[in-house]
Amino acid sequence: MKSLRNRILAMAALGFGIFAASATPAAAQAAVYKGSFTLPVAAEWQSSKLPAGNYTFSIKSMNFPVQVRIEGEDGAVYASAVGLLQRNSGDQSFLVLEQRGDSKFVRELYLAQIGLHVRYYVPEEPKYEPLAKGPAKTERVAVLAASK
Repeated sequence: MKSLRNRILAMAALGFGIFAASATPAAAQAAVYKGSFTLPVAAEWQSSKLPAGNYTFSIKSMNFPVQVRIEGEDGAVYASAVGLLQRNSGDQSFLVLEQRGDSKFVRELYLAQIGLHVRYYVPEEPKYEPLAKGPAKTERVAVLAASK
């Protein structure tokens, strides 16, 4: 009886040891990608409002939804992608800013070095907007790689 109990305890301890050894804290994960960019104007990235200025960012996993940690002078925010784009957009990394009325929104992030192209939420144009405004305006902002 004692022998059976000792075996069960030994197996449980071994299982717990294996589980504990394989679990890695999220804070200890190294970033898959780090980079920087300069926003020439204030823009919204998901639900976060970013003033014009210099920013660094990091991505810890390329699993969907890709989450980006953006850090600026006012602190850090996180943005999760709403979609992945299956296209190669060249050798240069960039952000796409889309203008809607007086506001600008981050619509896409392309990281050429790791082949990651993700899309972010941008509110739809109101249906009552005059047609004379034309299509939404976009601009590219260069992204610099800090490391892979």
